[in-house]
Amino acid sequence: MKTQTLWLFVSLLFAACCFPSPAFADSDSAFCAARGYFAYELRAGITPGVGGQVLRLVKFEPPHGIYLLGELKLEDFQPHRMVCAKDRIEISGWAKEFHKYIIEVGEVDKVSILEHTKDAARRFDPAKDGPEPPQLGYGKPQTILLDSADAAHIYELRISDTAKRAQAGLQQHRQAELVQLDRQRNVRQRVMLYERDWLEAAD
Repeated sequence: MKTQTLWLFVSLLFAACCFPSPAFADSDSAFCAARGYFAYELRAGITPGVGGQVLRLVKFEPPHGIYLLGELKLEDFQPHRMVCAKDRIEISGWAKEFHKYIIEVGEVDKVSILEHTKDAARRFDPAKDGPEPPQLGYGKPQTILLDSADAAHIYELRISDTAKRAQAGLQQHRQAELVQLDRQRNVRQRVMLYERDWLEAAD
């Protein structure tokens, strides 16, 4: 099988991470993963080309490899918790009021909103609300091994940064991709999840 480069989603925005870190105000790219799938959210005004706030779910399993399962529209809010389980995703946070979504991940290729609750009286408590979700847009570059039922392949989330000199400073590039490798660690498929470019001005 030839190496495939699959660009599903290309977006220019703010930056990435993989261990829990504080959610930045007006940020996006919170993510979580469970066996065989990866979920992340994007927001209008932060990620160009995104309308409103969306949750994207990408599956990786035999015999299909990596593919987009679906995208759901959410009301706009700043996520402070995001947890992926076998058959559902919980994502919650605040805008002017508290929002909580329960998303069903069906065995048949289907993703849908089971529940959406709002609470205008609830206030954020860092001791109780969390842990903060990691974000593709903030944090250090790294590679995370993802759990899969595919015995013939390995799946990794790869977050990387590159930089090159420019006339006005340093041109920075951040990307996150989901990669399928065979057991000899040859890349068989790669899916770009997230990209952004920015100029770090010279002093």
